[in-house]
Amino acid sequence: MYRNYVFSLVDCVTHCDLSLRMNRTDTNRRVATDTAKSPPEKTQKAKMSVRAASPTQMPPEAGNGYLDQLFENAQESIVMTDNQGRVLRVNSEFERLFGFSRDEMTGKLVDPLIAPKGHYNEASSLTERAAKCDQVVMDTERRRKDGSLIDVSVLASPIRVNGTISAAFAI
Repeated sequence: MYRNYVFSLVDCVTHCDLSLRMNRTDTNRRVATDTAKSPPEKTQKAKMSVRAASPTQMPPEAGNGYLDQLFENAQESIVMTDNQGRVLRVNSEFERLFGFSRDEMTGKLVDPLIAPKGHYNEASSLTERAAKCDQVVMDTERRRKDGSLIDVSVLASPIRVNGTISAAFAI
């Protein structure tokens, strides 16, 4: 989680070469003492109070909206499948790259749709491995709807829900 820190300068320091000492005073407050390195008659101290604000959290009303936007607006093509390799969801970049609409893909096995001849066994092995908890990374070829071949780098990984693999995704 990100923490926002609020700085309040108590005294002013006029010299730049500072040594900083942080003292933990409680769980929500830190006090820093800066000592300017200058002749003793010009040495000044400054205290800076740093309060940790509450961690940044998604508002409850956002629900899965942030994740949906991340999935949909990613510049990489993403497909999510069930453990048998049937398409649950694709993003708009996947549609653009492969030429299939969501309706054409949803519910169908992904491998027969995009794996070219000679790569079907490789593709089904990748899908099976990702569904059984392996993360898979490989460079290979895939087929667009119009039959043209494209070189792709694939990263596939399982999706675990409550400790059980329930789906997989590939980017």
